[in-house]
Amino acid sequence: SKKKVPTSTISLSILRSVEYDNFPLLQMASCHRRRGFCMLFRDTIQEYEFDCCSRKMAPRAVGGYIKMLGYLADYLEQNHKITELEEIKGIHIKKFLMEKEKLGRKPSYINDLLKVYKTFFRYCLN
Repeated sequence: SKKKVPTSTISLSILRSVEYDNFPLLQMASCHRRRGFCMLFRDTIQEYEFDCCSRKMAPRAVGGYIKMLGYLADYLEQNHKITELEEIKGIHIKKFLMEKEKLGRKPSYINDLLKVYKTFFRYCLN
């Protein structure tokens, strides 16, 4: 059962994609906490960059992905004091996307951010 997410001017597809309870990191966080280790978000971004490069992805695309992940990392550190990957929750990502929308960013840009974040967090789960 999905929780209702407050609507705004962001497209409904974006809001449906970021749910409070079903973000993949919540599953990963409980697993890793039980094992007694945590990953720094910025370190994981560097590992992701290496993985993308090793898969021969276009350098320009990889640079864009890392830049977008850096925006999220900066936001989480400045506004929520979050540095560990396991501390990130769906609500944090939703707040970040809502802030971008309030700053006047186009829905297509916000969708691009969301696609990068989904791909990154799927990578983290594997």
